[in-house]
Amino acid sequence: MKTLPTVVASARHNIAVALDQFDGVERATNRDAFDFLFESRPTPTSDQGLLVVRFSGTVMGTRPADFGLPQYDDRETMFRVFSEAAIGDALDEKSEVPIALPDQPVHTIDCFSPHFQMWHDRQPATDEEIERYVIAHVFWAWQFNFPNWRVGPSDVLRLKRPWPDILRMIALHEGHEWAVSNPDASGVTVTPSTTLIRDQRQQGRPEARPAVERLGPEPTPVPAPSPAVFVYVDESRIADNLRGIEAPNFDLRKLVALCEELNQCYRAQCYHAVAALTRVVIDHVPPLFGVRSFIEVANNYPGSRSFKASMQQLETAARAIADQHLHTQIRNSEVLPTRVQVDFSQVVDVLLAEIVRLLQPRNGDAA
Repeated sequence: MKTLPTVVASARHNIAVALDQFDGVERATNRDAFDFLFESRPTPTSDQGLLVVRFSGTVMGTRPADFGLPQYDDRETMFRVFSEAAIGDALDEKSEVPIALPDQPVHTIDCFSPHFQMWHDRQPATDEEIERYVIAHVFWAWQFNFPNWRVGPSDVLRLKRPWPDILRMIALHEGHEWAVSNPDASGVTVTPSTTLIRDQRQQGRPEARPAVERLGPEPTPVPAPSPAVFVYVDESRIADNLRGIEAPNFDLRKLVALCEELNQCYRAQCYHAVAALTRVVIDHVPPLFGVRSFIEVANNYPGSRSFKASMQQLETAARAIADQHLHTQIRNSEVLPTRVQVDFSQVVDVLLAEIVRLLQPRNGDAA
């Protein structure tokens, strides 16, 4: 992990932010989420303000190895790496980050499961994009009066290229654009040369313009995402819907816990557990519909035809797959379940949406 202070920059937009100090972690008020706090400056001459990256509780079990990152001794260190990458993405996407000065309301950069999914689906940077990225950072480090800038794990995540690939491109310009020092398994320090600084200033920086024009076109657009591998139950369904319901006759805490465990197991590729937990969910919820078994929900609940079709898919296909893995004894040959086989996330969401519709207060009901 990088030491602070450091600079996070965008190679798409001519903008950066200095992270001067890490202020710790706080539990978000009334949310299953954690806030990582940084004292930051949006320009070299501005006052320090507070920059907050918020992670939902369901991503806290994420494994760095899923993104080609090293394992860390503690969760705080790991999520500081994710924080730096999320800040960089905010600069790439919005050309700004929500830094709050004293007595101003604090806004957050939300980094929930969809953001982790985006990191997984991101197209690897080209060699030219790596060059543009490093030049933007070392130039902005000079702008903020830092002697150098250190490449680290958060940059591997943003570029989606293995560390040896990034190091190869850095070495290509060593001795001309910059000097390299303090290499280790996860990072290297880059000190810009006067030649690089002069070239960038002659190009008009730091006025807003595409960064490092001489290094080629803008980054390649990100392709459409592949099927989700980090989200089984949508986090907003858990946090904003199920957690917010106060049902006088039912305690939804177990249902919420089952949904969170489904996400954790799906993210960890524990597909036997995903199949089993899906079955547990459908066996747990029938009383919410006023019946004793899920087959009654699938066949007799007075919902739409499409809702019944979705519930019948859970009752037949999802239950059969779970039974196959739960009740089959050891054999001389096995084929393990895949993500595709156990993925009933869409119809599970249809089920949960109907539960929310049934239990949430209607217009005119007493609060």
